[in-house]
Amino acid sequence: MIEAHSYIGAKTLWVELEDGGRAFLATPGRFSGPYRAVVLGHERYGLVQHTLDLTAKFASYGYVGIAPDMAFHWDGDKEALNRGDVGLTLTEDEVRGYMSRSMARYSASGGRPSAARRASTCATSSVGFTTARPPVMSTCVP
Repeated sequence: MIEAHSYIGAKTLWVELEDGGRAFLATPGRFSGPYRAVVLGHERYGLVQHTLDLTAKFASYGYVGIAPDMAFHWDGDKEALNRGDVGLTLTEDEVRGYMSRSMARYSASGGRPSAARRASTCATSSVGFTTARPPVMSTCVP
């Protein structure tokens, strides 16, 4: 856990992924599970405040939201990335890997927040938007 943030209707924290990366996890502060879940992919600017806010907003509406920091392992200037002065290029396989590790983070048996534990892993969607190619989207709804 890196730090917690305050959002109305959501409980949020940073979590570590299996590869040492990190993700922003938001769970509903109300409602009872099991919850549907959404994995949010960030833009080319890295994991910026806008994506954190969207993740928490999903949680305030009753979803578990998780947003992986797909620039975590990137060695470039993160502040320049966040400003849009430089770009981050990820392959589709890298994006899928970050999304999969994020799902595994709260689907695993240990170390999860209790609300995330009640997430239904087969009622989950992921989405990421880019101007370079069509949205990367997947879903698992029974």
